[in-house]
Amino acid sequence: GSGLAGIVVTDICEDSGGKIWIGTIGALNCLAQKTGIIHHFSPDTSDLLSIDNRILKIHEDNNCILWLITGGNIFAFNKITESFIKYPVDSTSYRTAIFLMRRPGQILEDSQGRIWIASHDGLYFYNRQEDKFKVFRNIPGNKSSLSANTLTFLSEDGCGTIWCSTLGGG
Repeated sequence: GSGLAGIVVTDICEDSGGKIWIGTIGALNCLAQKTGIIHHFSPDTSDLLSIDNRILKIHEDNNCILWLITGGNIFAFNKITESFIKYPVDSTSYRTAIFLMRRPGQILEDSQGRIWIASHDGLYFYNRQEDKFKVFRNIPGNKSSLSANTLTFLSEDGCGTIWCSTLGGG
């Protein structure tokens, strides 16, 4: 209860209740600051060495759900029920399968409570009504699509427009 599960700290997030969430290559760790006790959570309990237990990015949304980017997929963690929901990332290509491991994406919750994730393989948008992600990617010849699949930054302006930069332009 006093040590981290996993090796190499990859991200740290303080939640709205003052708990510290620590992502490691191995687990999601929760430090209760008042007691100093650390609890460990693994998205993939069947294989503790799984890439899904490589917690690369943590973000708490306005509903107190923790969004996690792991080495292989996207997860939502309900802190009350201590349960994970897995949102599989399309891994049909080698590039897609490793996009999260190479450089963890940025997670943005916009002013309407929508979740956006910038990655090396497109822009992921979480649709709460359908409880699934939609992926926006570059479509060659389509000027309305992303200019490239590798996103480097996400931001929201005062009018609620989401802006992203890619390795191919804005």
